[in-house]
Amino acid sequence: EGLRQGSVRTAAAMTETARLLRAHGLDLREVSIGCTPAVRYNMAVPGITEVRPGTYVFNDFNCVIEGVATVETCALTVLVTVVSIAADDRAIVDAGSKVFSSDGLAHSEKRGFGFVLEHPDIVIDHFNEEHGYLVLKNARERLHIGQRLQVIPNHVCPVVNLADVMYGVRSGALEKRIEVSARGKAQ
Repeated sequence: EGLRQGSVRTAAAMTETARLLRAHGLDLREVSIGCTPAVRYNMAVPGITEVRPGTYVFNDFNCVIEGVATVETCALTVLVTVVSIAADDRAIVDAGSKVFSSDGLAHSEKRGFGFVLEHPDIVIDHFNEEHGYLVLKNARERLHIGQRLQVIPNHVCPVVNLADVMYGVRSGALEKRIEVSARGKAQ
């Protein structure tokens, strides 16, 4: 309900701003707003002519936390490999902030930098550029060096922007190699 109310307020502020600009002679044709979690509520506000929800293409863990997606509707995961099990309460994977960015969870008391599909209780506690540090119980019993884990990123947008190539997988089989043609094009 809080998301709905805030989204409607934001969209209403945008349409009021557009009205004021038009009243001062500006030829303003579009009132555009962007936010995946809010898009369904933004569209209900008269005067919004365009929406730019970007995350909805894949969804991410922030969308799950916001209640607008489920783990099952997240279409992008990062495949990481366990490279170290330093102690029974931690392990290290081969992907850090250069893969995931350093975006935490928005609007949540939960902590972590992604959701490990195979082990939902594992917390990705922190990153350096090349590695992610996992916190868990019984690490040596549950994980092994070389094990692959799928991680739903907290914020999918920078993950895509940081990659040159993505791979489309369906039912466990590689289906398509996808070049990220806009990678590095932000100015």
